[in-house]
Amino acid sequence: GISAPILPGIMPIRAYGAFNRMTGFCKTMIPPALKSKLEQLKDDANAVYEFGLSYVHSLCEEVLNARLDDGAYIVPGLHIY
Repeated sequence: GISAPILPGIMPIRAYGAFNRMTGFCKTMIPPALKSKLEQLKDDANAVYEFGLSYVHSLCEEVLNARLDDGAYIVPGLHIY
């Protein structure tokens, strides 16, 4: 079996074009609300960066705070790309 911890990978959203290239290349499924918001902000690099920072911060908190029914944390950490 696998004895090493499996860490969820998180890709920061720093720029609209880079995010689209990487998620397109990897065929990543993007939540519709995230895709829509990024589309709205795509012409403002600073707004994309600030939104991406906030979005990824919230995502990381949610994943790291997830627990099983017995209270144990589900993931031991994150891999930030």
